[in-house]
Amino acid sequence: KHSLNLKLALSHLFDDGHVDQLHSNLDHWHHHVRGWSIEALQRLDDPKALKIALRYLMAARWDPSTKSGDRGVTSETMRESSQ
Repeated sequence: KHSLNLKLALSHLFDDGHVDQLHSNLDHWHHHVRGWSIEALQRLDDPKALKIALRYLMAARWDPSTKSGDRGVTSETMRESSQ
């Protein structure tokens, strides 16, 4: 119920200009900006916003280039298993 109310409130606060700004954030150099913009686009529950988010995510999964925050390839383990 609370999630539905949040989506309803957000849908009234955002317009196409906000969706367009979030869309342009998907080209930002920092992965946090891109990630939070995707999150916002999905939460708007707007057909245009969802289409933009899905199109970006579908294309990004095939992008082999490194992203900000990516770890360089080494022989070291990122973390040890707790098992």
